[in-house]
Amino acid sequence: MVAASDELAVRRLVRSAKAGDHDAMRQLYVRFAPHVHDYVKRIVVNPDDADDLTQQIFAKLLTELWRYEPG
Repeated sequence: MVAASDELAVRRLVRSAKAGDHDAMRQLYVRFAPHVHDYVKRIVVNPDDADDLTQQIFAKLLTELWRYEPG
């Protein structure tokens, strides 16, 4: 279960990242990349592919973050 304070913190980071705050985007990456990477590792066989896919996911996030709506 995600604590309400964690959810609020993520919403603030997303709002800041949407406004162009590069540090907020970095914080989102630091917070979520390990979880994304662990998930991707369960799907692909090659660890290098998991690294590459994780990077691609976050690169896509940079271009599509404006579309994100919490909830």
